[in-house]
Amino acid sequence: MKKIALVLFGEIINNSGGAIKVLCEMANALTERGYKCTIICCDGRKGNLFFPLSEKVEIIDLACGSKDSFIFRSLKKVKREILRFFKILDKEKMSIELRYGGIIKKKFYNTLLKINPDVVITYDTAPVVLLNEYKNLNIPVISMVHTKAKFVFNNNTSQTLLKAYNNVDIIQVLNHDDENEINKYLKVPVIYIPNAVKSIDYTKDYDNCNNIITTIGRINEGSKQQHVLIEAFNILKKEFPEWTLEIWGGTASSAQENYKKMMIEYIHKNNLEEQVKFMGETKEVYYNLKRSDIFVLPSKKEGMPLTLMEAMSVGVPAIGYKSCLENTNLIVNNKNGFLVEDGIEDLANKLRVLMKNKNLRKDFGINGKKSIEKFSPDRVWDEWENIIIKLISKNNK
Repeated sequence: MKKIALVLFGEIINNSGGAIKVLCEMANALTERGYKCTIICCDGRKGNLFFPLSEKVEIIDLACGSKDSFIFRSLKKVKREILRFFKILDKEKMSIELRYGGIIKKKFYNTLLKINPDVVITYDTAPVVLLNEYKNLNIPVISMVHTKAKFVFNNNTSQTLLKAYNNVDIIQVLNHDDENEINKYLKVPVIYIPNAVKSIDYTKDYDNCNNIITTIGRINEGSKQQHVLIEAFNILKKEFPEWTLEIWGGTASSAQENYKKMMIEYIHKNNLEEQVKFMGETKEVYYNLKRSDIFVLPSKKEGMPLTLMEAMSVGVPAIGYKSCLENTNLIVNNKNGFLVEDGIEDLANKLRVLMKNKNLRKDFGINGKKSIEKFSPDRVWDEWENIIIKLISKNNK
């Protein structure tokens, strides 16, 4: 049985983010195909994974029971300030040293020695940097980039990160545009494999309108910007008093909590309490999408918007910002949804069009469901397995 290590050092416990969903779905899919999958994380908190995970998948949390001494951490901070003073500080390298450079680094190395995976798949940058130091392990590495490549690879990217990524075997991206972006900085094969979205055996009843607009995503001002959708809906509230807006998603930081409070204050100030609802996190994404008549993704940036793909797979007409290029890979304007200009006005106008027109909602929904078929799990996991098999074969020569 071939062994796969899936490595994500970001927080995974009780995290409903898209990367965690992909992590669990990949582990489950590869397990079903006969691989032994181990998730290696560095969380340290108590709790469970938000998404379903096969009992056959092992989870190793490097942060459990691991804490560097106060002296060790103090010395690292002193080193950081000295390097900063002499203007030779590599922020990426020092950040990883501070967080993972002591006990975690050793445990990661020993864990890889113990499980001896045939392939390592990384989900974030820190493990890539650490793996670059483990020359003797000789394990093929696939590094996933789950955000726009330009946010990771640009003229300000540290040499530590560039060197580390130049030594992986393959980089996987979610958009074709990112292939060219990465090739500007690295000499590593870059492959496009999209996220998988299961096909829903469901025929939406477009004649039975629930008058529900839905958005799903972590409450986040910097990327998801739910407030613009609330403001657009506020323009339409008197014209469509029977419609409601459901905002699904949780918070993971004080900044996100403060953002939510700001939106609640806006809702109260504009008498929207009966029409705009914060619904919290949900594990029943498809059920809630089936209830919806319009899906809006007001994000200004995405990696590959899973919730948009899921909405389209159910047959819900979608609206997203044209400036968020990831939307343009999924929404064909005026065919399966609307791509709108930045701001509030165009979003409100296109919402009005769909809220008024049942037949247009139906046309967009049916077309969206057809367009999402190319992201079926069988196709996506076949692509992943082909890459894994080729890497293992190459490494065994």
